[in-house]
Amino acid sequence: MWINGFSFDDLFNLSQLFPLKIMTTQLFDSYQFHDNFLHGISFLVEDFRSEFLMDIDHILQWPKCPNEIENEQFFIVSKALLRFNDVTDLSININWGESGYTTAVSGVCIDAIERTNIPTTLRFSNYYKWKVILNDSSSFISFGASSFALELIGNAIQTPRQFLLDAERNT
Repeated sequence: MWINGFSFDDLFNLSQLFPLKIMTTQLFDSYQFHDNFLHGISFLVEDFRSEFLMDIDHILQWPKCPNEIENEQFFIVSKALLRFNDVTDLSININWGESGYTTAVSGVCIDAIERTNIPTTLRFSNYYKWKVILNDSSSFISFGASSFALELIGNAIQTPRQFLLDAERNT
């Protein structure tokens, strides 16, 4: 798969050098965020414009087995930032249920991100309803936003996991 004219190997090599914006709203339909681990959310509000940020581990490449005998699987994963612009109508619903305080929280992963073009009276030619469906399928984050970008902000790492350890995220 090619993103903005770059192969995954190109993206891996470039991400070692500097933060890289690899996807924007126009390329959304050709990309996936399944099993991207969510580490945090934050908000930026300036001049009556709001941004919603999601700190994630983004999977650039799914498993390949370099050693067929051992059947090892490796992912290429990078710390990344999903940035949504001109956000309205934010709703966050994360519910891990009732376990009688016996089940540990194992983290939040993205199952899928849906986007629907919606009419708006705001000053944007295109405005979207976004829904981030989380790993338990009943939890979600939804909002309106005019656009978004995915920015790789760390070194891409080859790992047998779909996420990065804290030490790997902070290198």
